[in-house]
Formats: sequence, C-alpha cells, structure tokens
Amino acid sequence: KVLQKIHNTTAKQQRVGADPDLPTVAIITTGGTIAEKEDAKTGGAVPAVSGSKLVDAVDGLQDIANIEVVNFCNIDSSQMNPQIWAELSKKVDSLLAQSDIIGAVVTHGTDTMATGAYMLDVTLKTEKPVVFTGAMNDASSIDPDGPANILHAVQQVCAQPDSGWGVTVTLNRYISNAQTVRKTQTTNPQTFRSGPAGYLGYVFNGRVIAYNAAIQRQQLP
Repeated sequence: KVLQKIHNTTAKQQRVGADPDLPTVAIITTGGTIAEKEDAKTGGAVPAVSGSKLVDAVDGLQDIANIEVVNFCNIDSSQMNPQIWAELSKKVDSLLAQSDIIGAVVTHGTDTMATGAYMLDVTLKTEKPVVFTGAMNDASSIDPDGPANILHAVQQVCAQPDSGWGVTVTLNRYISNAQTVRKTQTTNPQTFRSGPAGYLGYVFNGRVIAYNAAIQRQQLP
C-alpha cells in the first residue's frame, strides 16, 4: 500500500532560499523518528512533521545553502522495503541530474537506515554526494537531535561535493560509509558504528575532518 501511494502521489517539492551565491542541496524526506512526535493519547511516536517543517527547525541552514525540499514519503522505517528504496534511488538520481543541485540529504528512520543507504549506494548513477541522516529522539523530545543532524549533513555536502565517498550515513557529526555502517544502540545518539573500517570523517564547524579514504564503491549495472 505504501508503494502504491508513492506511485500515485507526486512528491511535493519546495525551494527554500534563492541566494545565487549559495549552493543548492536537495533534502528528501522519508519519515522516521526525525519526522515523528509523541501521540498524546498513546504516548508513542507517530509521523507528524513535513519536510518543510523539518527544514524550518534547523537554525542557520539558509545561511549555508538553498534547499530543495522533497516530501517523498512519511513512514516508519520498519515499513521500508527494496521496492520503496528503488523508487527513492530513482528520485535522488532525477534530482541530482539538475546541474544547480550539488548533492542530497535523505532523512530516514534509523532502524533500516544502514540497509537503505547501502541500496542507494549500489543503485545510484550520480557521483554527487548523498548523505543519509535521521534522529534518535523525535521532534517533540526535550532534546531533539534531528535539526543538528540535518545541519551537519548539509554542511558535509557543501564542504565535500567531490569527496568520492558515495552514499554516507551521518549522525552525531560522525560520517560512516554505507557499506560498513551498522546501528548498535536503540537510544544512544552515537548509535552508528563502522567497525574495523572506522569512520570516514567528522563534521566540525562546517568543515569535514577526514579520517579515512573512501572504500571502493560497488554499483549495480
């Protein structure tokens, strides 16, 4: 049903900012904790925040880039599957075929983020940077981590448009390769680890501090 809805619905797009001196970055939203708020009746987190609202919550974002916001879907990442990721891959490639967009940030639920990032890494045709990010605390939390994670992901795209890292997962400032990243905690914001391969880098004050070279990317024909 989710895939059918995506097929039958045109993704809503909105350009935020029009500064000719700034780069343009696409933010494609798919749902997950980053776009959820606590339900007053059940106490559980439910989808509640649109892509434009996610962007509005990020202080300083429009100072570093114009943003092309694309509401792809708004679902829990447990509902993600290969068919939806395949459609997402096509959408990202279509956006990044535009010459003025230097890269993309995909907001995604953390439970299946590593799998989704890897699938896009092997299916995307673009060589532009694509950064998956999300949140461990929902948008109604007293300390939501989503806005900072979006800011750092956009800073990464702007700082390294030709990094050659392929698709990465960036949360809590740490940058992981899509091939090696794993979620290791259910509550800790420092949940994603890269094992023996180590992190690719770290985002600090708008700069990317590189730790390791890119792993050779494996792409499907």
